[in-house]
Amino acid sequence: VYAINSVDGDIMWQKAFRFTAIDFHYFKDNNEDVLVVLTVNDTEKTTTLTELYAKNGGLATPPVKMNTIIKKCFSITSKYVSSKKAKLLILIGDDNKSYVYPSNVGNKLLSSLVYKKLTLCDVDRSSNSMTGFRVNPISQQTFESWKIDFKALGETILATASDDNLNQDEFQVTEESNGNIIYKYVNPNLIAVATYAVPNHFNIYIINRVNGAIIYTGHIYNVHNKESVKIAFSENSIMVSYMKKYSERHGGTTVLNEILAIEMYFPQIENDFQEMIMKHWNQGIVIGDENSNKLPNPIILTQTYVLPIPIKDIAFTITKQGITNKHILVMTTNNHILTIPGTILNARRPTGNPNRGAESAYENSEFPPYDAIIPIAHTQGITYDLQLNSLTSLIALPHEFESTTLVLATGVDVFANVLAPEKRYDRLSTEFKHWYIFIAVVGIIIVVYVMSVFARKKEAKELYLAQQQSLN
Repeated sequence: VYAINSVDGDIMWQKAFRFTAIDFHYFKDNNEDVLVVLTVNDTEKTTTLTELYAKNGGLATPPVKMNTIIKKCFSITSKYVSSKKAKLLILIGDDNKSYVYPSNVGNKLLSSLVYKKLTLCDVDRSSNSMTGFRVNPISQQTFESWKIDFKALGETILATASDDNLNQDEFQVTEESNGNIIYKYVNPNLIAVATYAVPNHFNIYIINRVNGAIIYTGHIYNVHNKESVKIAFSENSIMVSYMKKYSERHGGTTVLNEILAIEMYFPQIENDFQEMIMKHWNQGIVIGDENSNKLPNPIILTQTYVLPIPIKDIAFTITKQGITNKHILVMTTNNHILTIPGTILNARRPTGNPNRGAESAYENSEFPPYDAIIPIAHTQGITYDLQLNSLTSLIALPHEFESTTLVLATGVDVFANVLAPEKRYDRLSTEFKHWYIFIAVVGIIIVVYVMSVFARKKEAKELYLAQQQSLN
């Protein structure tokens, strides 16, 4: 395990583990960043949980040995224990018994699972299936609540994506250019799955992880390479990238990189602000696990775009509060990383097509008119002229500042950069003259002092004149 400084790339510390490391997660413990590493000893059939301080790699607590092999690890964000959200790990052993980290909240969490109906979803690519699990709060045993067997359907799971950074308890709103309000379909229980079916054909599913319900199915034909399929999921938006074959007029084929943009919205459109507030106050929908079955089916908007260059991974920018407009990050086959504004790769760009039906009401006239070809400029690159080798994975992480996203690419090389797609509106420029602030503050202090002196003199003069007048 390496801890790397994202600013200069220095290795801050490294730690070797004797046995197989199956997973590691980031936590905050008493305002300290803690790294939790799970390692498995197949000979002794045990799992060891080790807590390390992220800043120096030192042991935060003595390692804990569990007499079972952890076969599945679920990371959840929970409000079950306190009003403040906390990150928790639910570990499933080979005996199907569940364990909770941190352990001091385990009993409280499990005792509330029956009421909250928390469902854990596992995607098993070896068997090409998805399974939903629930936990018995008394025996702490897990049991299967639903299953989708893609192998029985003749399909192979290619890629999956979900938004594990969601911290919204209610759906968000976005304002249309004509003043209407539409609601984003933001449900943290959704997962997007791409499966390979017949040759040169794959399917896209959006599945509710609580009950296994499929809320959307899409079909893509003439796929050139099934390994090129990548998915990114953020809030109510999904991006699917793939290589597609086009037949030429004079014979032969051309292979281009397509991106399918999918966006989900609630079916209602509001145009009366007072009515909207009253409706939200009286019957607002809270998107928690126990309410997933109550949500209406979303309006699904789709649009297809073509990139002039092939890409091998895709991701959304992420910020701490989700206020900054999202951009899409793409990794090219030449190991360069580009950023594309979310208003360009968007399913709501106006098409001017009268046959689009109800979907046309969700188009945003402030976005550029739809054009299938996405232009790429060299200024969109964030890897500059670095010669990077065999990058395979691209992720984005929230930064301390809301305007900023940390971009990380891994492979043979490791690349990190800090990106501010909407400029650093919450930070002073590096060229800002800080002594301006000092001069301004000193000037204000002097002005306040001088004015207070004049005020006291004026007050004393008025008091003297009043006394003289009373004597006369």
